[in-house]
Amino acid sequence: MKKQIGAYGVFCIKSRINQDKLTSKETAPKHHKTSEPFDYHNVITNMNFQKAKLIEQALEKLQTSGYSEKTKDFYLDWIYRFLFSLEEDATETFCDEEIDKFITFLETDCLIAKSTINQAKTAIHFFYKEVLQTPFTISHRRSSKKNTQSPVILSREEVKNVLNQLHGDKGLMAGLMYGCGLRLTECLHLRVKDLNKKKQKINVCDVRDGSSRNLDLPRSLIDPIHHQLNKVKLLYDENLSTNNFIGALLPETAQTKGNCQATSKDLSWQFIFPSKYLYRIENEKLVQQPVSESYLQKGIKEALTICGVNKTAGCHTFRHSFATHLIEDGYDIHLVQKILGLKCIQSTLIYKKLARQDKASIISPLDKLFGPNK
Repeated sequence: MKKQIGAYGVFCIKSRINQDKLTSKETAPKHHKTSEPFDYHNVITNMNFQKAKLIEQALEKLQTSGYSEKTKDFYLDWIYRFLFSLEEDATETFCDEEIDKFITFLETDCLIAKSTINQAKTAIHFFYKEVLQTPFTISHRRSSKKNTQSPVILSREEVKNVLNQLHGDKGLMAGLMYGCGLRLTECLHLRVKDLNKKKQKINVCDVRDGSSRNLDLPRSLIDPIHHQLNKVKLLYDENLSTNNFIGALLPETAQTKGNCQATSKDLSWQFIFPSKYLYRIENEKLVQQPVSESYLQKGIKEALTICGVNKTAGCHTFRHSFATHLIEDGYDIHLVQKILGLKCIQSTLIYKKLARQDKASIISPLDKLFGPNK
C-alpha cells in the first residue's frame, strides 16, 4: 500500500469530501441548500485527473440512487479513500488484489470496527457495479461479522411516554416507525402516492433494493396523516411558483419510465415529510428532498432525555420495539418477518428472544374447550 493512506488510518478527522461539502453549503443561498457536483479536479489535489473523474461519476450515480444523504456521504467517502490508496496505474485495471489490500489494511493497520469495514465493502461494491459496471469479485475472504449485541427495545410505557413528547411531523414519523415497524429511511422516503386512504394501507418501499410491502395504517394515525398531507399540499403549491423547481427527487427506477419531469412535479410523487429547503442540482435546477435523518434523531434524543429513559435508544429502537411487542402479543414469527420486510428469519428470531415470557401461568387449550365458562 502507498504510504499516503496512513494519513487516513486513524480516521479522526473529517475527509476532504465532507469539508468540501461544508464549504459549498456555506456559500450557497440561504433559502436553498445545494447538492450539486463539486469540481474534484481542483479541490482534490492529491488525485490525478482519472481518479477525480471517477469520483465525479460516483457522485452523479449517488445523486439518483435514492439513498439517504447520510448513506451518500458514507459511500462517497469510502470510494474516495479507496481510490486515494491506489497506485496511479492501478486505475487502469482495478484488479481484485487492490480491494483485498485495502480491506486488509483497514483491518490490520487501522484497527477499524468490523461494521465499518462492511460499510467500506458495500461502498466499493456500489462503485464497481454502478460506476465501473464490472462484477464485484472481492478476493478478501475474511468475513467481518456483524455486531451480535441485542437491539435495544423500549417497554410499552416508555414508548407511550416518548411519543407523548413528540409533536407535529416528528410525532407522526415516530408513530409510523412504531406503528408499522418502519426503518427511518423508509419513513422519510414515503410519498403521497404510497398512502391508500380508502383501504387505510401504506405502501413501504425499501430504497436499498426497490422492494415494497403493503402495511396496515394504524387508525390512531389517520387524522395526523391527513393533517400532514394538507401541509404537503401547501408547500407543494409554494414550490410550484419557485423558478427552476422541477419537483421531487425521483428514485432511479422511476427516472427510466415515461416523462421524468412531469412525474417529479406530480403531487403524488411529493414526499410526505419534505425538507423545508429546496436542493440545487445541475443547471441550477431545484428539487425537493425528504427531511434529513438528523431532524427526527435529535427530536427523539431530546424526548428520551425528558422521559428519563437511560437506554442507548434511537429512531430504529421503535422498529425493534414494534417487532418485540408483536411477538409478545402472540403474532406468528413469519408474519412479523413479512411486516418488517426481512429476508432472513434469523434476523426476526432476535425479537423472539427479547420478548417477555413472564406470564405466571398458561391457559390450557383443554380449559378453553371445557372450562367453567363453557
